[in-house]
Amino acid sequence: MMNLHFSRGVVLAIAFTILSIGSTVYIFTSASNYLAFYPALNRIQIRITSVALTNTSESQKIVSAQISVNNPTDYQGFSVPAAMLFMYFYNNTSSIFRWPLLVGTETQGVSLGPHTQAFPQIVVVLDPENSSSMQSFIVESSSPVYANVTLSVQIGTFLSPVIGSVNLYDAEAVPLSTS
Repeated sequence: MMNLHFSRGVVLAIAFTILSIGSTVYIFTSASNYLAFYPALNRIQIRITSVALTNTSESQKIVSAQISVNNPTDYQGFSVPAAMLFMYFYNNTSSIFRWPLLVGTETQGVSLGPHTQAFPQIVVVLDPENSSSMQSFIVESSSPVYANVTLSVQIGTFLSPVIGSVNLYDAEAVPLSTS
């Protein structure tokens, strides 16, 4: 059996070397992730993928908008703390909910890691009067109905506590599906 005895100086030197290597690796990975921050922020993609009208009861409907938030980069550290949309509906001849616009929010934050997509759904519950107006608009429409949607997505970063979230915007006309 081999008995190893190290002097106090050798033990301190080995501990310092291990600590230095660990700190260097940590600083290098943090710095390389930080250097990718601004280019990655500019590459985040948001879009409205679908808008659907669903009956929840005889007198109430909901409008649900499916959105997509995509981080195609290697950057780690983004989140989606909130999303908000404003929308109205139109066909070839008329529109509904143009003023005031329907507004929906989603505040259940999701993480947006490297090379990932998040698919939050934003739901707007129509009151009975608006549900009835929407149903009449669809029934009387002789052409397809579209949702004109303006989307605002908050992107959370390590700078959010200091300067707030970064807002990204998208505006699209999406065919309304009904069920």
